[in-house]
Amino acid sequence: MLDYNFMDSNVRDFITEIYPNTNCNPVGQRKNVESKLDSQSAEPSKAQSIIESMLDDFDIGEIKLININDGSFTYESCDGGHRKRTIYAFINGKFPLHKKSKFGTKTYKEGTKTKERGLYFRELPQEEKDKLMSYPLRFIVYQNKSKTFVGGQFRVTNTTTPVNNQEMLNSFGDIPIASLVREFVREIEEKKNEPHSLFKNYINNGELKFKNLSTHNNRLKLEEFVARIVHRFYDDSDKRLGTSSFDELKRMYENNDIDISKIDKKVSSFFNYLLDLSKAKMSVHAGRGLTQTELVGASRMFLHFLDMDTNFQIVNYDSLWNDFYNSLQSFIGKNPTKVDLVTDDKGTRTKSDAMRGYLGLHSNLEKIEKSVEWLLEDIEVSQHLILRDKTRCFSRELIEQVLAKQNYTDYIDGEPLTMDDAVGAHVEAWSEGGKTTVDNLVVTSSYHNSKMGSLNVEAYKEIQKDS
Repeated sequence: MLDYNFMDSNVRDFITEIYPNTNCNPVGQRKNVESKLDSQSAEPSKAQSIIESMLDDFDIGEIKLININDGSFTYESCDGGHRKRTIYAFINGKFPLHKKSKFGTKTYKEGTKTKERGLYFRELPQEEKDKLMSYPLRFIVYQNKSKTFVGGQFRVTNTTTPVNNQEMLNSFGDIPIASLVREFVREIEEKKNEPHSLFKNYINNGELKFKNLSTHNNRLKLEEFVARIVHRFYDDSDKRLGTSSFDELKRMYENNDIDISKIDKKVSSFFNYLLDLSKAKMSVHAGRGLTQTELVGASRMFLHFLDMDTNFQIVNYDSLWNDFYNSLQSFIGKNPTKVDLVTDDKGTRTKSDAMRGYLGLHSNLEKIEKSVEWLLEDIEVSQHLILRDKTRCFSRELIEQVLAKQNYTDYIDGEPLTMDDAVGAHVEAWSEGGKTTVDNLVVTSSYHNSKMGSLNVEAYKEIQKDS
């Protein structure tokens, strides 16, 4: 049964009594649409528009809370978190009104330039400050509801407002899959987590910046990217490259029986590939990391590599970045060269135009695979990958066959060797792409095999000759 009550208040009481006892930033709450509260460009920020509406006596709507009494807070935000945070921030002097505000402007120095800004709360006429502090606020407070209800109510409330897909998914709250996605990208205060190094971030002039990427997380843009990658490791398919539509993501979020630990390790390892590629770009692009489009293209490339070999290694990330960048630019650069015509369900257009569209699609497998095929057509993949044989250990039959050819002597020291102590060793190391085949096999003792460590067979044999 829906159990709730109405609570009338005003800004003054909200600041002193309600806000301090409300968790306005629960993990499932939609984050601010804009990274900065203050805008002195042509148009005001959303936060500035909210305050202007209040000063102009417009109704900003009811705010939904849930009564939790968890020992830390009395309430938790259910909907209207942006409005609550905005009101508190403005009263607390965190941002001014827009410079087009009817209350006039102040000048300030930024370096050698003189600029204009709107007024802070403390600079408003006293009657306007009193008016704002007395502005009526309406709250609906739900009783005895779970965190699942919070996300559900948020989604119902926002079916007619411009909330994007990832904000809807984030509203599932503190469930394992939603937590995994957001904790890859950002620090959650109550979790004390550390984001993956790919998403290492810092605050600069009030904006969240990413050290290793040239993109942002506004409207949870990066978290949507992460959710799609997580889905590829969650999917039951035996292929990593594939679809990750919103409907597929929603079904994943609704599954409460996911073993997060297995996905966490695999996805974290996958992000290491992207991190190394981004660092290669940064070394030659003045410290600028991968863009959003480059993230999508590179992630599809690496998912394809995993389908080739789950244990692949990159020979040299600098070289791979150079080829990847040149290939991608031939499609989406300022002067694309891939202008031959292709025909698909959208009609006939250049391959460049088609590629731009394909990189933004996540529900069409054929076009996802085609984007990778086109991306790699000018990249010599074999020069960049070390592909390991899926079979690492030699069979007993092969070892016995080769030992007989060696006249039952150890390949390393020539001493007699029986099958009881015989071990198969790769001539070209398996870790370096050596095949587990008879022509890449020599037989040695367990002693030498253990002592050999990471050395290849021939190098170890030469060392033994000199010892």
